[in-house]
Amino acid sequence: MVGKRTRRHLRDAAAVLAVVLTLIAVCGCGSSEGGGTELQPFSQAAPSESAPSAESSASGAITWEEAQAIALERIPGADISNIVEMEVEYDDGRTEYEGSIYYNGYEYEFEIDGATGNILKWEIDD
Repeated sequence: MVGKRTRRHLRDAAAVLAVVLTLIAVCGCGSSEGGGTELQPFSQAAPSESAPSAESSASGAITWEEAQAIALERIPGADISNIVEMEVEYDDGRTEYEGSIYYNGYEYEFEIDGATGNILKWEIDD
C-alpha cells in the first residue's frame, strides 16, 4: 500500500512533469523550427551546413574560418583554442558571426558582418 507521503511525491512529480512538457510545447524547445538562431558546435573545422561554406567566399561572403581569423587578428597571441563560443546568425537578411574569445584573463565579444568581414561590435571585459 502506498502511503500519503509517497502519493504526494508522485502527485508533485507529475505536476512538475506537466509544467515541463507544457513549456517545451509552448517554447518549441528542441525544435529546429522556430526562427531563432542556432548555436554552432565549435571546432577547428567548419560547422555543418548551417554556416556558410568555403564556396561562399567566391560569392563575396566570408567563411566561418575567415570570421575566426578576423576576430583573432585583433588579439596578438590568441589562437583558435581561445574561441569559446561562436555562432552564425541571420539577422534581417544579413549573415553575422558572433562569438567570445577568452585570452589572458579578458573576454572579447565580437560580431562580424558575414558579407564584408567588417567588425560590427567589439567589446572587452575583464
